[in-house]
Amino acid sequence: MSSLKRLIKSAVIAGAYHSGLLRLWLRFKLRNRAVALTYHRVLPAQSAADSFSTAAIVVSPETFRRHMQVLRRTFNPLTADQFAAALAAGKLPPRACIVTFDDGWLDNLEHALPILRECSVPAVLFIATDYIGTDRCFWQETLARALFAAAGAPEQSTALFAELGDERVPRLPPAEAKAAIRRLIDQWKSWPQERIDALLARVQASLQTWGIAVPTTHPDRFLSWAQVNELQASGLVTIGSHCRTHTPLTKLAAANVSEELHSSRRIIRERAGVDPLDLAYPNGDHDAGIAQAVAANGYRTAYTTVRGHVTPTADAFTLRRINIAEQGTDSAGAFLARIAGIF
Repeated sequence: MSSLKRLIKSAVIAGAYHSGLLRLWLRFKLRNRAVALTYHRVLPAQSAADSFSTAAIVVSPETFRRHMQVLRRTFNPLTADQFAAALAAGKLPPRACIVTFDDGWLDNLEHALPILRECSVPAVLFIATDYIGTDRCFWQETLARALFAAAGAPEQSTALFAELGDERVPRLPPAEAKAAIRRLIDQWKSWPQERIDALLARVQASLQTWGIAVPTTHPDRFLSWAQVNELQASGLVTIGSHCRTHTPLTKLAAANVSEELHSSRRIIRERAGVDPLDLAYPNGDHDAGIAQAVAANGYRTAYTTVRGHVTPTADAFTLRRINIAEQGTDSAGAFLARIAGIF
């Protein structure tokens, strides 16, 4: 039934796109509104298969190119400076949009920048400074990769997975095991950071005891500082802050929130030679006090993961965005339908 629903939805969207109705609806929907799009990773098929990032943050280069071509034809892509200035003036240009990238993945340089150049679309890159220039990765990818290695040794790991909530994982085919692990990871995102860190340490210690090595060659890599500078020097990419540790700010004490905001900005000034005035909240998590702290630390805008469009009177420190992933946006019509909020 779900496959049938997808087919029906695709047919309806295709019909609306080719008839021009979708563009008319989009024009109506976006009157006096702007669009902020959230991307994370641009990965070719094999790299996506080898990655332990959730599919919800990945698009293929082919789909990303199609998106940027649509934006160039249909919208008015703005730089971070232009977008912030329009918000400050309370007047958005017609068809305004901004492309944002969260985290600071290496593939942003390898696969996204050439397409941004090809289509002449500017973007903002929010980097988590503690990961730039290191071999470290976010806990989600690190833990998922460690658990996948553990699943390859069912005799040792079945009890662990039973305790974690899915004892089937070590017996599943690799692709299914990987998907099951990602589902577990998603359930743990609301845990306190200390509990997540303790689980990761436990799994890594178990792997060492069992003599299981986690592969170190994989596509889940972050940019170096030289590569951040290369992106910034392109003239298309503005560097913003995604804080230091990528810990959701709502999990931190007020003093630590201020430290994340202040020190990430200082590090970017020192290492990239630019003053980051724009910020994206790690995991999108924020509250009124955190938004006030962002303003107090000298930022001019802050972006959430709350889905929606940006109005001229929007609070500059709680800006809404639309997350874009491969699934459901792999055609021009589906991409526009996603922007319009149809699905």
